[in-house]
Amino acid sequence: MAMRRVLKAVLLTVLGLLGLVVLVAAAWFLSNVRDAEPKPWPQALTVAPALPGDDNLLIPFEAVRGSRNSLPWELKDCGAQGDCREALDKQVIAWERWKAAAADLVKTCEQLPPAADLRLRERLPERPQDPLPTYSLVLGCHTHWLMVGEQAQRRGDGAAALDALQRADAIARTVSEQTRLLIGYLVSQGMTRRQLLLVREWARRDPDRAGDWLPLVRWDEAVWKRGLARWVPTEAQFGRGVMVDLAAQTCSATAPTDGWWGRLTCPIASRTLQSEYAQQQAATYWMSVMDQARQHPLDELPAHGAVAEPGWRWFHTLPTVLWSIAQPAFDQYLERTADLALATQATALWIEVHTMPVADRPAWLKQRTRGELAARLTITPEGEWVLRPWRPQDVTELPLRWPAIRS
Repeated sequence: MAMRRVLKAVLLTVLGLLGLVVLVAAAWFLSNVRDAEPKPWPQALTVAPALPGDDNLLIPFEAVRGSRNSLPWELKDCGAQGDCREALDKQVIAWERWKAAAADLVKTCEQLPPAADLRLRERLPERPQDPLPTYSLVLGCHTHWLMVGEQAQRRGDGAAALDALQRADAIARTVSEQTRLLIGYLVSQGMTRRQLLLVREWARRDPDRAGDWLPLVRWDEAVWKRGLARWVPTEAQFGRGVMVDLAAQTCSATAPTDGWWGRLTCPIASRTLQSEYAQQQAATYWMSVMDQARQHPLDELPAHGAVAEPGWRWFHTLPTVLWSIAQPAFDQYLERTADLALATQATALWIEVHTMPVADRPAWLKQRTRGELAARLTITPEGEWVLRPWRPQDVTELPLRWPAIRS
């Protein structure tokens, strides 16, 4: 008899707990079933679907899209070390092998128009499955010109080295100044990082010629800000389309493949995904990013970024959780941009100091090192320059150390 009472009590407890779980789940569902009221999509985040097709940078590479394009970059980890000589030797060997196997790509690269005539007009992807522009080939072309310059610099042909570096620089600046895609923006930054590393090695090797390369490491911050103002609306509008499609296709895409559980849960997921709230949440973030970029220097941008939503909320749970996962990825792009801006400023100053009279260097450098750069750049007693980045866990290809300047 006592055992039966115990079992009955256990059963009632289990049923009570299950009932409580059902009630909480039902309350959560009812709290999340209603989406936000629709709001107009911000005009600042709206982009035209296409541009006139006068591209002469990406289109030539379409013909060699299947070309071997995996030109390795051996200087990934030496930027923070301050010495890329050994990595650069490996890079030259890798480039020679790649060049022999990618003759069609090299030919296309060397037939590109002069810098003043380069034009970039991307086809904007509308769905995740749409093909991306041939940026891997463009990056390979850029690296090819860097190695042509390195080869010329090693044999003492300064004019040929400068010409090749200018060809590479033209590609990087064309992409940076005309891309409307995040991937294009990131590729242009990758090109710039590679140029900074190579010029640092050239200046170490031949400091008397450092002034020749100074224009090729100087970047106007306004160029990057305009680039950010182009790719942010495209990325925001693309994400909006993905969210709309996801909400519309949740059940139709899930039910046929996930069996009874999918058929049972997909209506709940579809109703609680709250596409409209997710779009408003993303729009608020992107508008904040653009506003902060207008108000602050890029090298300070991570300190003024949008505040992240909490990972869990009782209301608007699914869109909030999804955005809390996605936002750190976008935040890191702002940090990488800030780090590149700092490294570019430091490299330009380091090269320009080579051209200054020794007696004038300390006062001149103190006057020119301001803002975030002054807080993050250290000159050691040995004369080495060291930069502290915003994002120390992701500094591949970025120069963070510069050797002591010769007197």
